[in-house]
Amino acid sequence: KDTKKNEKEKLKKEEKKLEKQVEEKNQKEKTEKKCNCEELKLKVIELEDKLLRNQAELINFKKRTKEETETIIKFANQQFIMSFLPLLDSFETAFKVENSTPEMEKFLEGFKMIYSEVLNFLKKEGLEEIETKDQMFDPNFHQAVCVDYDESKPEDMILEELQKGYKLHGRILRPSMVKVNKKE
Repeated sequence: KDTKKNEKEKLKKEEKKLEKQVEEKNQKEKTEKKCNCEELKLKVIELEDKLLRNQAELINFKKRTKEETETIIKFANQQFIMSFLPLLDSFETAFKVENSTPEMEKFLEGFKMIYSEVLNFLKKEGLEEIETKDQMFDPNFHQAVCVDYDESKPEDMILEELQKGYKLHGRILRPSMVKVNKKE
C-alpha cells in the first residue's frame, strides 16, 4: 500500500509538475504572441508613415513637374520673340527720322501700322515694354549707359530712354538703355 501511495503521490507531483510546465509554456507562448503582436503593430505604424510620406512626395513631385512644364511652355517662344527685338529697334529708329516730305510721311505711316501689328502680336505672346518715362533708375530693369546733370530733377531719375527694354511674362529679356540724372 505504501508503495502504491508513494507512487500515487509521485504521479501527482509529476502531474503538477507537468501542469506547471504546460502553464509556463502557454504563458510563454502568450507573451511571445503579445510581443509579436506589438512588433507587428509598430511595423504597421512604420509602414503607414512611409506610405504617407511617399504619397506626399509623389504629390509634390507632380506639382513641381507641372510647374516646370508650365514654365517651359510659357517661355518656349523666348528666343523667337528675342529675334524680333532688333526689328522693333529698327522701326523705332525709322520713326525718329525727320519726315519732311509728304511721301516720307505716308511711308512712315505704313511703317507705323506694320510696327503696331508686330507689337500687338508680340504682346499677345507675353511681351511687355519696360516703363522708363518719369521713372527712377532701377538696375533690375534699366541699364545706365550715360548720365546728365539736371538740378531740377531728382537724383537717379531717368532722363531719356536710348533703347527700349522688354520683359516676357515678367522676366527681363533686355533691360532698357537709359540716360540717368545725377546731381553735381
